[in-house]
Amino acid sequence: LAQDHEHAHRLATALATLPGISVDLEQVQTNMVFVNSQALQPNELAARLLTHGVQVSPGKPIRLVTHLDVSTEDIERVIEQFTTVLG
Repeated sequence: LAQDHEHAHRLATALATLPGISVDLEQVQTNMVFVNSQALQPNELAARLLTHGVQVSPGKPIRLVTHLDVSTEDIERVIEQFTTVLG
């Protein structure tokens, strides 16, 4: 569980640096990261990410969840795909 929290914090910190994305880093206390997108509508962002193999819950805010089956490499891949989609 501690690693899930570390992954969530890494994910949140990286995504918060992307243009058109905001993350309230103080709210990242568990394995969930809530992302607001000003760059794309949540459904459009989720659809684009899915074409890159990343599944997110496209609400307002977008919800990302880390868990036992998510590795450090997976977190880095998600960050890379967000960067690609928003770039």
